[in-house]
Amino acid sequence: MFKLKATYLTVAVLLTVNMACKDQLDVINPNSPTPSQIENESQIYPLALGAVYVNGFQGVAWLGDSYFSLCWGYHELLGDMIGAEASNNLINQINLPDYVIYDVGGSSAVANQKVSLPAKGRDILRANNSTSKADNNPLFYEWRQMYALNNSSNYLIDVANRITFVNGTDDKNTVLAWAYFWKGWAYSHIGSIYYAGIINDQVNVGTTNGQSGTNGNFVDHTAILAEANKNYDKAIALLNTVSSTSALANIITTDNQIDLGKVPTPAEWIRNINSLKARNLLFDRLAPLTGTPISGSTLVVATPTDWQAIKALALTGIQQGDNVFTGRTSATNSYFSIGSGSIAAMSTRTNSTFKVSERFIQDFKPGDKRFEVNFRTGAYYNYVGGLTFSTRYQMKDFGVSYGGALTNGMADPSGNGYNTLVYSDKQTIGNLPLYIGSSYEETELILAEAEIWLGNIDAGLAHLDNVRTYQGSGLAATAGTGLTADQAKELVRSERRVALAWRGLSFYDARRWGFIYDVSKGGGRTGVNIQDATSKTNIKNCTINYNFLDFWDVPDNEVSTNKPSGSSVPTKNPN
Repeated sequence: MFKLKATYLTVAVLLTVNMACKDQLDVINPNSPTPSQIENESQIYPLALGAVYVNGFQGVAWLGDSYFSLCWGYHELLGDMIGAEASNNLINQINLPDYVIYDVGGSSAVANQKVSLPAKGRDILRANNSTSKADNNPLFYEWRQMYALNNSSNYLIDVANRITFVNGTDDKNTVLAWAYFWKGWAYSHIGSIYYAGIINDQVNVGTTNGQSGTNGNFVDHTAILAEANKNYDKAIALLNTVSSTSALANIITTDNQIDLGKVPTPAEWIRNINSLKARNLLFDRLAPLTGTPISGSTLVVATPTDWQAIKALALTGIQQGDNVFTGRTSATNSYFSIGSGSIAAMSTRTNSTFKVSERFIQDFKPGDKRFEVNFRTGAYYNYVGGLTFSTRYQMKDFGVSYGGALTNGMADPSGNGYNTLVYSDKQTIGNLPLYIGSSYEETELILAEAEIWLGNIDAGLAHLDNVRTYQGSGLAATAGTGLTADQAKELVRSERRVALAWRGLSFYDARRWGFIYDVSKGGGRTGVNIQDATSKTNIKNCTINYNFLDFWDVPDNEVSTNKPSGSSVPTKNPN
């Protein structure tokens, strides 16, 4: 990839080799050996840890201090889960819809303008896609982090195949599976958000121009997702040869090995991968809920064959009680810092960076304990942001509002008999698990959606009910209540937003459901609430025309340095 990335990788990879167990992500010894100097098994584990948690996840000069605060923050902004008034990295601009229609006597559309900056989110993205604006270019950050993760995984594979493992094949293949797993994870995120990408299995640094191993052959997002699954399958093949993945105890940061974040068995890890493969296919298909076909979408419409494939993968995916990949907050030097390492932390309390969206709150059903535990009224009026940014609600900080320990991110703070999902604990270090990969809930909701689209409505609703029960919603069962397919699909839509909040998935859902497209092409959302800042009233039954890019252009930082080859696909989304 581009020269800036190569320089960043040189620093990040070389400085993560010899970290102490006590402060695994703290200041690193600059005299640590380089990857080429690693000679034994004990030296490779810190490299495997740093390749993911430092190169992939820790932020450099951006909002918050983590991939999960900014990059996932963009997805939740574009999914209309949150809003923001701060200008850092354009977080208050990229989610500006084209217009809204207030339900006030049939009034006409109102342009969603910021003060002195009438603009659309898609235009803002492209206006800032320049090497001269790298620090303020939203398209740049996820590309940089995911290719850093891919490249450091390439390093790890090279080293693992060169050294001798004292404890034999199990440990070697566990380390290799770790590398291929994260290559699959990185390609999954690139292929899900960018219009095109590069497939690269070579280490990118080491020559005078910092470009060793890179190439200018850009392929489309579907090919990138296929490469993701190819690497996932390599990890599965390796895991099928091992009897124990105990070597992961040396790689997964110690503070994360709590509750469901403990080291997964080979079988659990394979199920984690199958859930992520199901997610890839789900996000690469269009399943419009608007009742109108979407024209001009980059995605193709899901067929019954697709839904069968998604269902098959999810059926072999994460089960309740499986160990999964999570993170825990720390005070400093972490990709999940207590104050600004996640969307959850940055959406909590009155002075938070992100404000919860009215449309997110609207997805909670009456009596849902998850709403009662996690939210309170507290109006916020944004006069300088878009018309969709104001809200009547604030998210609670569990540590401040209740206090006490969480088990798998759930608690019964009100003593109501429901062990309920908690969204944020900014007060208590290490108390809240934050999901990095997939989860039991996501897998069940994938199954729910697949079954409903295949005509098995009650079977799908049973999976949805499983999630509501697991997360302590207190809501009555929906299976067997005579719901139509459209009603069941709508329940899955709202439940995914509630159950999977802050996991960086909402934009992909809004895209495949058709909401992010222009109204004239069958997109937009209707029947939604908008809190008007001027009148300070809640206006119901509004229409929002988002008209967002469905896939992002490749950042100019890449194409200006790494010129596309003659066989490359376009790097700019024509839609």
